[in-house]
Amino acid sequence: MKQQKKHRFSILYNRFTANASYKTRLFLAFLLIAVPILIVLCVGSFLVLRTSSDESLKKTQATQLERINTQLTYMISDTENMSREIIFNSAIQQLMAASYNGEQYPNDTSAAYYIQSFLTNRDFIDCVVLTGTDHTIFSTERAFTDVSAFQNICAKWWYSDLCTDSAPFHWYNCARMDSKTWKKQKNTASWREQNSLVLARPIYNMEDNRTLLGYMMIYLDEDYLKQALDSVD
Repeated sequence: MKQQKKHRFSILYNRFTANASYKTRLFLAFLLIAVPILIVLCVGSFLVLRTSSDESLKKTQATQLERINTQLTYMISDTENMSREIIFNSAIQQLMAASYNGEQYPNDTSAAYYIQSFLTNRDFIDCVVLTGTDHTIFSTERAFTDVSAFQNICAKWWYSDLCTDSAPFHWYNCARMDSKTWKKQKNTASWREQNSLVLARPIYNMEDNRTLLGYMMIYLDEDYLKQALDSVD
C-alpha cells in the first residue's frame, strides 16, 4: 500500500514537473523535503518553549506566593507581638487604671507617644483604639469615627464575643460591620470581599491580673490587605 501511494505521488510529481526546468524541479524537490522538516522543527520548538514557559511561570508564581505568605505571616505575628507589649506597658496600664478609677480625662501623653512609636514603619496598621468597659479612652483615629466612637464599637458584630470570650486575643474579619449588616451579608459575595481585619483583646490590671480595665483594638490597613490579596489573584 505504501509503495502504491509512493508510486502515485511520483507520477503526480513527474507530471507536474514534466515541462518545468531543472532549477524549478530542484526547488520543488527541496520544498517537498524541507517544508515537512521545518514544520516538525517548529512544532517541536513550540512544545519545548511552551513547557519551559509553563515551568518558568509556575516558579515565578511559587516565588510570588511565598513572598506574599511571608509578608502576611509577618504582619499577623508582628501585630500580635505588638499588642502584648502595649497592654503590659506601664504608661498604658496607668492610663487604663486612671480611667477605671473614675478619672474622666486622664493624661494620655505618655501612652500616645508609646503607641505612636510602635506605628512607625508599620504601614499595615491603620489605627489603635483603647476603650474602658463603657467609653473610649484613646484612639490614634480621630474622635467619633466608626472605629473610635464607643457606641459604634459596641454595635460591631464581634464585640459581644470579645466581651464574653476568655481567650487572650481574637482576630475578626469584616471588622467594620455592625451586627445587623453582618447577619444580612454573612457568607455572601460582599461579605467575602471585605478586607477589614482587627485584632481585639482585653486589658487586665497587671497588679492583680483579674481586674478588667478595658479592651484594645488594632485595625489593619484595608488598602494594604487588598493589595496583598490582589497580588495572590
